[in-house]
Amino acid sequence: MTATLFLFLCLPPVPAVCAGSATISVDSAPLALESILKSVRQAEADIKDMSFSFRQKTALKGAGEPQEVVGKVIMTRKPERFRVDYESPVRQVAIYDGENIMLYMPETGQAFRQKAGRMDMKKMLGFDPSAPMGAFEGRYSPELAGCADGVCRISFKPGDPAGTAWKLAIDSGNWLLNEISFENSDMSMTITCTNYRLNTGLKAKAFKFILPPGTEVIDGIPILMGPGKAP
Repeated sequence: MTATLFLFLCLPPVPAVCAGSATISVDSAPLALESILKSVRQAEADIKDMSFSFRQKTALKGAGEPQEVVGKVIMTRKPERFRVDYESPVRQVAIYDGENIMLYMPETGQAFRQKAGRMDMKKMLGFDPSAPMGAFEGRYSPELAGCADGVCRISFKPGDPAGTAWKLAIDSGNWLLNEISFENSDMSMTITCTNYRLNTGLKAKAFKFILPPGTEVIDGIPILMGPGKAP
């Protein structure tokens, strides 16, 4: 009974790393990597609330068909709240309301709940939901692979040669993340984010969830991360 929460990496990235001077063109206009990262940071800073759909494909090497998870995320930054509705392959709802993280599993009639703060979320999830790409800071170096058809592709490579590189595809129109992926000797994972809606004035009630009568409530959250770890 695990919920795969890699999808929070779809939040607009804040790659606070030392940018190089590589230059590439988007629709014939030259762009330096530093300029792209600056645009991404500004787009992220302008967001008060957002929602988006995601599709995550995870494949374990030698394990047959890849697993696909589909769902939707809504979140606010101030106050910090999030809700994830997993639609397939198993229905689940994960909510952080500012005080607790709750994971509801309708198929089993169970809900796992744990009191948590911002730093607790970071510890449990392996990254900070309010600035997910900050995990790259200091340990990863960005390289611009290219820009074409309105998308810029950037690789974040770790200082350790044995580490895993992450690849990002960023929409050069709104500077939001389209796709993030990695591959190592054990597995590969790709998350695609679509249908962004920004600053629609999400209210606190969007992050309140009333459990159906008879739901078994269990203190403590099971392991939330699936195979592999956030950077």
